Amino acid sequence: SNNTILLGPGSYYTNSTIILTSQDDGLTIEGAGWNRTILSGGMVLSGTWRQMSDNLWAMQLPTDIKPFQQLFVDGHRATRARHPNQGEFSTIQAPLASPLQSNGFYFQAGDLPAMSPGIELVVYQSWQASRRRVLAIHNENQTVLVETPMT
Repeated sequence: SNNTILLGPGSYYTNSTIILTSQDDGLTIEGAGWNRTILSGGMVLSGTWRQMSDNLWAMQLPTDIKPFQQLFVDGHRATRARHPNQGEFSTIQAPLASPLQSNGFYFQAGDLPAMSPGIELVVYQSWQASRRRVLAIHNENQTVLVETPMT
């Protein structure tokens, strides 16, 4: 039989996966009325935003926050901070020598701004784009180690 879960206007946040099985065949989840209903796996950030420059704002995040790739402000997708603001870096030498060959890359002096572990890199490699979290930056031998192998 067909069953419907009707959600009223507003935002509904869940920190776990909603699992539907074959027993839920015919189930409909919908928003009520003409108002906007949001079912989100995200979280609401609370705190004080500080303006760092003309178009750059920052907020101290909770220490237990999971990495995220999208940020919405007042219901609109915000542009995350990036460097460089336009274009991309030159080709960076990769991969590292064995046995770390797929876990990072070499960089040239001046190619990367001051970075700290935990930031996210967008890596274009072999006709693919992937996101990698930085584990360590070693300026002395100009290497960056990333969280997951770049294969």
